[in-house]
Amino acid sequence: MGSTVSSSPSYSGSQTLLEFERLAEMEKKTFSVSSLTDKATESFEPAPPPYSLSNTTSASTKPSASTSRLSVITGRFGTWLKHKEKTAPPGAVDGILEPMLAKFDTIIILDDSGSMAGKSWEEARNALAALAKIASKYDENGIDIHFMNNQEVGENLKDVNQVMELFEKVRPRGATPLGETLRRVIMPYIRQLDNVERTRGQEAMEKIKPVNYIVITDGAPTDDSTEDVIRQAAIQLDKNSRPRAQVGIQFVQIGDSSDAKYFLEHLDDDLVKKYGIRDMVDTTKTKWRKGLNAEILIKALVGSFNRRVDEEGGKVFRKDIGNM
Repeated sequence: MGSTVSSSPSYSGSQTLLEFERLAEMEKKTFSVSSLTDKATESFEPAPPPYSLSNTTSASTKPSASTSRLSVITGRFGTWLKHKEKTAPPGAVDGILEPMLAKFDTIIILDDSGSMAGKSWEEARNALAALAKIASKYDENGIDIHFMNNQEVGENLKDVNQVMELFEKVRPRGATPLGETLRRVIMPYIRQLDNVERTRGQEAMEKIKPVNYIVITDGAPTDDSTEDVIRQAAIQLDKNSRPRAQVGIQFVQIGDSSDAKYFLEHLDDDLVKKYGIRDMVDTTKTKWRKGLNAEILIKALVGSFNRRVDEEGGKVFRKDIGNM
C-alpha cells in the first residue's frame, strides 16, 4: 500500500493483537472519527500478508453485460451506496474500524441453506456488498466469502460488482452443515500458523494476519460437530499461546428462530466454562423488523474488542455509514 496515515499507528503481527487487547479494556474511551469519503484516498503501511486457502477460486471481477439483470441490480445498489457515502457526515471509523479492517482479515461464512432463500438472502447480499466496499478503503485484500453448501468462494472482494456476481452463482439450498464448514475454513488457518512457526520461526508466523470469521445463519446447524470444532480450535490456539485475538468467530443470526438463538447463545456463553478454553465466540442477533445490514456486521467485527460497541451496537458508526 502507499504512505502511512500519520494519525494511525502501525502495527504488525503480535503488536496488533496486543494493541487490540488493550483497546478492549478501554470501554470509556471516545474514539476519533473521520469520513469514509475522505479516507477512500488514504492508505496504510503494508499490512501482513492475508491468509487464503490454496484451493479456492476468486469471484469474477469482470463487469456484467449492461443488459443483464445483474447489471441492473448492481447499478441501483451502487448508486444507493454512493448516495449514502456522500450524505454521511464526518464520523467514526478511525478509532477502531479503520485498524480492524486494515490489520485483520475478514472472512465471511454464509449459510446458503434452503431456508435462507428470499428476503434473508437479499439482505445478506446487500449487507456484504456494503461491507466489501467499506473494507476495501482500509484493506487491499477486501473480504472473503465462503458458503456452507456451495463450494464457490469469493476471495479479496472489494466492491459491489464482485459480491453481486458471486451471489449470482449461488442459490440457497440444502441443510446447514455449520460444524463441517467451520472445520473446513478455520482449521487450515490454525494449522498454517503452527506449520509456519515450526518451519520458519515465530517472527514469520507473527506476520500472518489474524482473522475475524463472521458466520451468518438463520437456523441451528443440521450437523452436531460445531461445538467440538470450536473446542479443538481453541485448544490448539491455547496450546501454542496464540494471542487471544488471533482468531475470532462472530455469529450473526438472521430471523427469529428460537432454536438458532438458543444454540448460538450456548456457544457464546457456555463453552469457556464447560471446557476451560479461551473466549473466541460472540453472537449478534438481527432485529426481526430491521433485518441484516452493514451496521450489524460492523458490530460483529469490532464488538468483541470494545465493550462500547458490543453494548451499543454498530449504531455508534451509523452517522458514518448511513443505514446500509
